[in-house]
Amino acid sequence: MARRVRVDFLAKNIAEEALATRDIEQRMDGCRALRKRFGTLKVRKVLASSAGTIEMLLAASDGSEHEFIFTAQTSAPFKLLSIALREVHYGHG
Repeated sequence: MARRVRVDFLAKNIAEEALATRDIEQRMDGCRALRKRFGTLKVRKVLASSAGTIEMLLAASDGSEHEFIFTAQTSAPFKLLSIALREVHYGHG
């Protein structure tokens, strides 16, 4: 049942042009991979927002923090285009 709900959610809320590049099954695989890697994600804070884009700091189940960028259509029906994870690596200079 839960899988059907997730598939229905994606079918309703992902923009057609986004589904043309990665279908629902590929997106479900991505969701499963994120869930396995991070567990339940919780919003810590909004880092930036503009028309069609919001960048957020999300906390994983282990307390680690990760930056995600959500991009949506800027006109109706305002569906989701992408979710990206920004990997931040700090090196020694």
